[in-house]
Amino acid sequence: MMSPVGRRRAFTLIELLVVVAIIALLVSILLPALGQARKQARSLICSTNLRSQGQAAFLYAADNRDVFPRGIDDEQRSSYFVRMLKYLAYDGFTPPAWWRPWPNEQTQLIAVMKTIKPYQCPDHPDPRQTVDYVSSAYPIPQTERNIQADVSGGGEAGDRWQGQSSDYDYASYFKIEELIKVRSAPAKIIYTTEGHVSLPWHNIRFHHPWWGSMLPFGTYPRIASDQRHPGGINAGFFDGHAETMRLQKMDVGWPNTLGLRLRWFTTVPEQYN
Repeated sequence: MMSPVGRRRAFTLIELLVVVAIIALLVSILLPALGQARKQARSLICSTNLRSQGQAAFLYAADNRDVFPRGIDDEQRSSYFVRMLKYLAYDGFTPPAWWRPWPNEQTQLIAVMKTIKPYQCPDHPDPRQTVDYVSSAYPIPQTERNIQADVSGGGEAGDRWQGQSSDYDYASYFKIEELIKVRSAPAKIIYTTEGHVSLPWHNIRFHHPWWGSMLPFGTYPRIASDQRHPGGINAGFFDGHAETMRLQKMDVGWPNTLGLRLRWFTTVPEQYN
């Protein structure tokens, strides 16, 4: 006969239920934290993408007389994202006139872009998108003529978008020496940021904003206007750093002045602030 000390005592049903309840409580506490951690990790990947693009832009500038490429060149034959391929370790075929509707070239370019990891954000709402980012083409600094063209082109909510104006100052490059003159621009002006979900996924010539109407709260946005990451959307600056910005900080929206709305992308004459 076993002594009382040697007997094994089984768990009662109530004790088992208490253990299950405790485990369920811990899981309910941990799951949201894990989900938030995953979101933060995806946002970090996105920020890393923008920093990689910034590093590539500096390599490009070193090879091209200290100028950064803008969203699209003045002949519309190439774009920031095509020019950066070489500096993101891609050495394959690049279509020479990607903007034209030539099916073979478009298909090849789409296939290429989808393989470039710094162009792919894990939180972009449309998985078909070829490039998940946009590159700024706002003139730096803005001139009086730029402002007048911008307002007539859709700078305020409700304005009719007229497309590119022949009077618009459409420079092809951002010169480092000019950027430095503009209120510490390399660290305070956005170069690349996340693209709007409405952009056509098969044609990257729409991935460069240059009107006020293309800001997040503009009439025809090309910059993301959704809460894509915890804290907002990511932006890369001319000095190479990236940060997450609240949408209301990036674009304060209409009816605020165009100068205030464009403060993260360029500078404008004092009377428009």
